[in-house]
Amino acid sequence: MGAKILIIISASPDSSLGFFQKLTEARAIENTVYVVWVNLVGIYDGVGFAGGSRIVSPLGKIVAECRLMDDDVKVAEIDLEEVGYARLVRPTLRDSVKEDVEALLDAYLIFGGKSV
Repeated sequence: MGAKILIIISASPDSSLGFFQKLTEARAIENTVYVVWVNLVGIYDGVGFAGGSRIVSPLGKIVAECRLMDDDVKVAEIDLEEVGYARLVRPTLRDSVKEDVEALLDAYLIFGGKSV
């Protein structure tokens, strides 16, 4: 719908850090947007949060990344023109069709959202 930046406010525990690092890159590429992932850092109610906030370009390049396990702030310049370029050379969503997405959802629901 024309978005160029996706901002994700997150409280992902340490154990999920690698998973979310991969997801930020995947979401940037598949949606051809900048992803700004802002993650909590510290220990809260006995649960550790690693930080590691990051900005990922529409083609999956890490533009900026904060330190792990420590408060950190980064400022980065982004080029919104890169979004248009990425959509031209890597048109992931444009190449998707509604029927494919519906078939994936149907297959997921058949198994009740459980892995097989």
